[in-house]
Amino acid sequence: RTPEGLDNTLCRQPDDLKAVRAVIVDEVHFFLDNPRGTQLIGLLDRLNTVAGAHRRFGVSATVPDVTLPTRARLLRDPIVIEEIGGQPLEIIRHQWLGDESQGVASFLSLLRQHECRKSIGFARTRARVERLCQLLNTGFLRGNCLVHHGSTSSAIRKEAEARLRKMQVGLVIATTTLEVGIDIGDVDTCILFDIPNSVSSLLQRAGRAGRRGGVRRVICVAGLYDRATDLGRLVGRLKTGQLGDRGDARPFLVGCLQQAASMVATAMGRHRIAVTQFLDQAYGLSVGASEAIVAGLVDAKIISERGNDLELLERGHQLLERRTLHLTFASDSGIQVVDELSGRALGRVRIEGDDRIRLGGGGHRIVSMDQQRGCVITHPTDGGSASFARPAESVFQE
Repeated sequence: RTPEGLDNTLCRQPDDLKAVRAVIVDEVHFFLDNPRGTQLIGLLDRLNTVAGAHRRFGVSATVPDVTLPTRARLLRDPIVIEEIGGQPLEIIRHQWLGDESQGVASFLSLLRQHECRKSIGFARTRARVERLCQLLNTGFLRGNCLVHHGSTSSAIRKEAEARLRKMQVGLVIATTTLEVGIDIGDVDTCILFDIPNSVSSLLQRAGRAGRRGGVRRVICVAGLYDRATDLGRLVGRLKTGQLGDRGDARPFLVGCLQQAASMVATAMGRHRIAVTQFLDQAYGLSVGASEAIVAGLVDAKIISERGNDLELLERGHQLLERRTLHLTFASDSGIQVVDELSGRALGRVRIEGDDRIRLGGGGHRIVSMDQQRGCVITHPTDGGSASFARPAESVFQE
């Protein structure tokens, strides 16, 4: 389950977790040096209280520093087992020629040259994903170029995964939503339209290809969104084995705030001392820092205090009922888009005065707005542009 799901169970049905004796944190590098990692550290500490001592296993192929999970308090005194080796990695550098549209022909020619039949591509933003799909949905990829990102509905994303499994030839372009949690064995190529920030991220994305053995093929595109020199530096670090820096093991404030609020929503967190002791034990915070976190939740009118007793206020209860109390980030903003013909929810976008939008790899024209449902009704069309709000990492945003 996800950290958000575990948070929900600890708040509502903690007895369901009493029999837990082991926790496996898959892709443990995704929970290091970010707010969700801080959240998970707190959750596992709270799990100790509910279920007693349990074993923890962290699994990753791309942790830049094996000491980081320990320094971050995600694992305690672990036995580190390292497996040396792995599948060979073939990196193909491609220089995008001309502007966005001018470079399409040579790029598709490259895919044909290397017999890339089934590929997953990655781009940094949702708007770029939509634009790339619009550009590359031509030639031998016509009708088989799909998108996958957080602003499309869950149903649309699952449909893209299912179609990729069945395709003989195809390309799915995604943000980070396809970095983990997907295993399509006959994907032969990973395409990086943006240069990743680290070697660790490059290897993680490369791991989506060649999962049935053989060479993992990665096509790195320069000249479209990033410079060739940026790619050169990244490949240089890869050759010397530099997966990344040692990382910052300090907890994120937003994660500490979220976990303190979540604690107050349970019977275990109704007393100030219980919450401050938890923050000390889970994160090593000082008494002053823990008191400041409690005070911040009071000032935000999420909890109230009467002496040493704490409880959720109306705003806190609303967050709990909407399940946003379990998030360390704001839910995607924007308005829901519904297809007029099928009645199907396609996802969420920002509407910026234009009646034509792009979402889910296709164009849509806004035909009406449903004030009661809070959505726009659209009809399939050509053209349009994509505009997505960037989620803010703040527990106080609703």
